[in-house]
Amino acid sequence: MDTGATPHINSARLGSFAGRTVRVIGKVERVEGNVVMLKSSDEGLIEVSIANLGEHDWPNLQYVEIIGKVSKSGDVLQEFSTIEMTGPELDMKLVDRLVAFEEKLPDVFGRAS
Repeated sequence: MDTGATPHINSARLGSFAGRTVRVIGKVERVEGNVVMLKSSDEGLIEVSIANLGEHDWPNLQYVEIIGKVSKSGDVLQEFSTIEMTGPELDMKLVDRLVAFEEKLPDVFGRAS
């Protein structure tokens, strides 16, 4: 049963969610055309295809949460929405613990196991 809840994932879990909507919290590493390379909580890079680059000041962003759909091939995230996270630092180890916790206890986060 799909509850509509979107799981937080990291780069290691991207392929497991092919074709599904997910959330990724990460650090903007670089912008190449309409593609943003995002360093996820496990230090891996995720290629994010951005629908509207003009919506955010991508080169000056530090941390973001991206909601998007993982490609059928499981290697690219197509952005639906981006939430800018303020502040110069974010504890990415804590974010990775959240990803692991969500995977371990999906019912707590409104997802079917």
